[in-house]
Amino acid sequence: MLRIYNTQTHQKEVFKPLEEAKVRIYICGPVIYKEIQLEQVVSALVFDVIRRYLEYRGYDVRFAMSFTDLNDKIVSRSTLLEKDPCNLTESYIQEFRHILLELGILPATVYPRASHTMPQIQKLIKKLLKKGYAYKRKGHIYFRVKKVKSYGSFSGQTPKKMIKSGKNENSKHKKSPLDFPLWQVSKKGEIAWDSAWGKGRPSWHIACSAMSHYYLGGHADIHGGENNLIFPHHENKICQSLALSGKSPARYWMHTGVVQFESMGKDGEGNNKRNIKDFLAEHRHDTLRMMLLQKSYRSPLRINDEVIAQARQYVDSLIAALRPTSQKVAGLGREKKNALDEKVEKTKEVFLECMDDDFNTPKALASLYELAKKINQLSYEAGATDEDLFFAQNTLRELTRVLGLELIEKEGFGRTNQFINLLLEVRSEARAQNMWAMSDLIRDKLEKLGVTVEDGKDDSSWRWT
Repeated sequence: MLRIYNTQTHQKEVFKPLEEAKVRIYICGPVIYKEIQLEQVVSALVFDVIRRYLEYRGYDVRFAMSFTDLNDKIVSRSTLLEKDPCNLTESYIQEFRHILLELGILPATVYPRASHTMPQIQKLIKKLLKKGYAYKRKGHIYFRVKKVKSYGSFSGQTPKKMIKSGKNENSKHKKSPLDFPLWQVSKKGEIAWDSAWGKGRPSWHIACSAMSHYYLGGHADIHGGENNLIFPHHENKICQSLALSGKSPARYWMHTGVVQFESMGKDGEGNNKRNIKDFLAEHRHDTLRMMLLQKSYRSPLRINDEVIAQARQYVDSLIAALRPTSQKVAGLGREKKNALDEKVEKTKEVFLECMDDDFNTPKALASLYELAKKINQLSYEAGATDEDLFFAQNTLRELTRVLGLELIEKEGFGRTNQFINLLLEVRSEARAQNMWAMSDLIRDKLEKLGVTVEDGKDDSSWRWT
């Protein structure tokens, strides 16, 4: 039974979708107006794992990831560059979607955009004005927060703290410091849309509400994003939804931890790791995904050279367990084969239990590592054949794919195997002729390349380390 931690209730709850066997997920995507950074893809990676697992469990998932292509930062940058804000964001949105594909993230069912949802945005604002939850001031329209008594309960804030923190959106036109904008007058030269109350543009909060409402039929099962969106963005979205329909826009709210960069590389700041293109130029995309999987999705993700190296090592370990046996072997006996099959069944059981516990990927991965370790041991030490390992490797491949790990072998691995086997033949001949210096040299050189040679009584074998 799947249980999910709900930010709104601060506890794990049994997952019950609004419609049987169907799940609607809405994710607040990034605001993109410049080069894409690593931290901007973290939320997409996390919810890709969640989506994959739900689909693996038989749910039909409708997945929406929004793009905010209109906000003050975008307008300011477009004005500075003398570009249309929608045109400015278009190239970056396309680049972001390309990166998502490169990272193995499944395409969303729909990618809503604020600029494409203007009629729906204005429709919601009209409703809020009519119901008295919004008011006009000097061409601007604001949400009247005091009419929603529960405001602040979602984020755990009090009005006093919100005002003191300075997180509220200040404007000289507002009636109350906590009120937030729904529509604002555009400055001269800025992009603007016609509306019943004059030219201007919508706020981030109402645009996002309109997108989730329109593309998911008014109510989502899961609404997610980074935890820095809890206040004010998601608080304000809930506030708007309560005013419009009397209910929250989602049944379950899920939030990912923030990314924390630590000292890395020569620059000492890790700037070369922040740009996602630079990161992917140096590392497999599985390495980034592995870093996320090793932590709870709700925890901060620390990124440094040590974390990256460890993730890469774990990826290599899983890849090794999926390789075909490369030596002439006798095969496992019935007892060892039965023991391996039992371990496979237990691994799958534990994996599902862990994922059902609020998508506990660290523990789920631990079970897969243990299976991979057993496969590698039987492959390199006990003489297991491909047939012996078929069930175990297929299960390992199936479950790692649920997590979105592709575990693709490095290019040219098959040919590399052939060269290593040839070197071992040359080494065996050298040993037969008592050419021990040559034998040791080949072994040491292979070890530096990550290949461990193990000499048995009658033959030698090798494995990747």
